[in-house]
Amino acid sequence: MGLGIVLNILSGFTAELLPYSKRMWTPSFAFLTAGVTLLALAVFHVPIDRLRRFNPVTKALQAFGRNSFLIYFGKYVLASVMIHVSTKGKPLQGWLQDFVEQWSPAPQLTYAVILFSFWLMVAVIMHRKQWYVRV
Repeated sequence: MGLGIVLNILSGFTAELLPYSKRMWTPSFAFLTAGVTLLALAVFHVPIDRLRRFNPVTKALQAFGRNSFLIYFGKYVLASVMIHVSTKGKPLQGWLQDFVEQWSPAPQLTYAVILFSFWLMVAVIMHRKQWYVRV
């Protein structure tokens, strides 16, 4: 955890010389991503690995981790299907976006939450049946 904090502080100092840029992977961006990753690992390590506490959140994370390839590639396949399959001359993606825009104050966030929830259900169901896509 200490190294993560040090890297985040170092990121702030180096950002004064070289601003954050993902495209060029500047040192400030690399320090920031490494620091945040180490902090996240430290925070999740204790409840999941040390205390062996499995609550619904950790079970969902485990389901996502076990079928990560399916979710990663499946989201692109689903996006392609939703763009190329249409009904009444309109793609499925357009129908879903219009539906969300009618009732949501934040349609982009709601659309992302709907797709995330879909993949979460797929991952949890497959994890319960112990079906895993392996490469």
